[in-house]
Amino acid sequence: MTITPMKNYILSSVRFTAALAAAFLAFEASAQTAVKRGDRDFVEKAAKAGMEEVDVSRIAAERSTNGEVKSFAQMLVSDHTAANQKLTSIATSKSVKLPAEDMGAAGKWSKKDAKGFDKDYIDKMVSDHKDAVDLFQKE
Repeated sequence: MTITPMKNYILSSVRFTAALAAAFLAFEASAQTAVKRGDRDFVEKAAKAGMEEVDVSRIAAERSTNGEVKSFAQMLVSDHTAANQKLTSIATSKSVKLPAEDMGAAGKWSKKDAKGFDKDYIDKMVSDHKDAVDLFQKE
């Protein structure tokens, strides 16, 4: 299984999302003290999505039988863990409480049948990144 076309799509989405996130985080890091409800909702949704991607990608890095998928999953774990830490730091500084980590999705992926695991994982990551781009565009 080659993941290059999907990986390229996701990487371009990640770059776009990162640019939008940087703009949002700059706003959050500003001197403004009150965070609007819409911004608070955005931060909570972004945090939840980021945590789920890390959890599912950790499982993919362990369970995948494809070296490209393993490498890609590990890259997502590293990138999203760093982004989640930055988001947590900014949210804390603005007194925004982030949602608790939900291990439901991770549990489902750890029980997933090995047959088709890699394709299902890549499909999920493409879908999740499309959703993330939509979320950031709306913000």
